[in-house]
Amino acid sequence: PISGGGGGYKLVAEQHGISLNDARVLFSTRFPPATAAAVKLDLRATTSGRGLVATEHIAEGETLVTVPWNETIHVFEDGFDVSDDVRLALELLRVINDGGDGVDDPRVEVWRGYSPMLPISTGAAAFWTPDNIREMQLDAAVEKTMALRQHFMEQATRHSRSRSHSPSYSPRASSEDEEEDQGREWNGDR
Repeated sequence: PISGGGGGYKLVAEQHGISLNDARVLFSTRFPPATAAAVKLDLRATTSGRGLVATEHIAEGETLVTVPWNETIHVFEDGFDVSDDVRLALELLRVINDGGDGVDDPRVEVWRGYSPMLPISTGAAAFWTPDNIREMQLDAAVEKTMALRQHFMEQATRHSRSRSHSPSYSPRASSEDEEEDQGREWNGDR
C-alpha cells in the first residue's frame, strides 16, 4: 500500500510527472478551501495512484466538483472509441503542431507542407461554392448540401427583393407608421 510518506509521493510523481504536493496546490487553487467540495475532498495518494478522497459524509446527489466543458480532456485509450479517420487527423495535427517525435522525425517535413493547405475555417458547407461542394465526392452529401445552398439562396433573394420593393422601409419606423401597420399583415406592397 502507498503510505503518506515519501514512498507514496515518489510513486505518484513517477506515474504522473508532478508531485502530490504540487497537485494539492493546483487542486486548492481550482477549488478554494471555502467551497463545499474542497472541504469534503482531499487529493491524496491511494493504492491505485492519486485520487480525490472524501473527508466527510457526502449526501446522495450532492455536487462535489463541476468542470467546465472547455477544461475537460478526452482520452481514447483502447483505440476503438474513434474512427481511423479521426485518429489519423489527430496524429497529423500532433505531428504538425508538436514536431512529431522530434526535429529529426521524417514525418514533420512531409506534413509541414500540408499544413498551409488546411482551411482556417470551413464555415457551413451550404455557403461554399458549387465547385467546393462537389469536391466532397460523396453523392448523398453533395446532393443534400446543394439543396440546402439552393434553399438559402432562394430565401436570401426573396428577402432582398421584399426590401428593395419597399420605398418606405426603414430600420426604425416612426410611431405613426407603427400605429398604421398594427393589425395589418406586411406583404411588401404599400
